[in-house]
Amino acid sequence: MKRFVSLICLSLLFGCTSQDDAPGPPGVPAAETGTARPSRSASGRIEVTQPTRGQRVRETFSIAGRAQIFENRVSFRLRTGKNTILATGTAMVDAPDSGAFGPFRGELAWHGVPAGTAAELEVFAVRPRDGAPDHVVTIPLVLEPSGTK
Repeated sequence: MKRFVSLICLSLLFGCTSQDDAPGPPGVPAAETGTARPSRSASGRIEVTQPTRGQRVRETFSIAGRAQIFENRVSFRLRTGKNTILATGTAMVDAPDSGAFGPFRGELAWHGVPAGTAAELEVFAVRPRDGAPDHVVTIPLVLEPSGTK
């Protein structure tokens, strides 16, 4: 019995992977292989299913996922550097009850950036105590204006 429990523990330990493990061929973004996993906050309270890490996004793109956060409101911002915020927005979480997980969906629009610009989408909850971002999910993206490949 002891050996069986040890075997189960080892299989669970080695069977777990981090969210940064990219399935699919090396050098090909997971978004292009269709095998991308959701990005999650360290706390697990926010999960973003769209867009995926490394995805190319147009001037208006959708943000979707699920969350379990205070006041059922997620915030998002798109930035190209530490101090350059291109766009911000919010979306309501459609949770059945306070403290329950629920889906969210929103849109974000940006403009005036050259094709191929690297950016980061941050999806987070606003901490009621001080207004600081909480449960942050950061997703690297590539900005592609309409009319470019």
